[in-house]
Amino acid sequence: DLMDEGTDALDILENRLIPLRRGYIGVVNRSQKDIQGNKDIRKALEAERQFFLRHPKYRHIAEKMGTPNLQKVLNQQLTNHIKDTLPSLKQSLSNQLQS
Repeated sequence: DLMDEGTDALDILENRLIPLRRGYIGVVNRSQKDIQGNKDIRKALEAERQFFLRHPKYRHIAEKMGTPNLQKVLNQQLTNHIKDTLPSLKQSLSNQLQS
């Protein structure tokens, strides 16, 4: 969600306010100004990392935040889902081919 300057999302990011099974991962997206100013993705990712590392409320959870961490977590969840569903899909296809 879009946050105004000074908004404190610590309770959400620490999964205390509205608990989710997998929790939350905070990210800082490029603003419209950044996009129009052609801000480089690498610079935006570094700015995001610095935001979490330097923010007094978020620095202790900085390693769990950010777009790279979100990518890693989503990739792992997708990999796990594929590993879990592939054997039954393979068996189902095998049964269909034998019919």
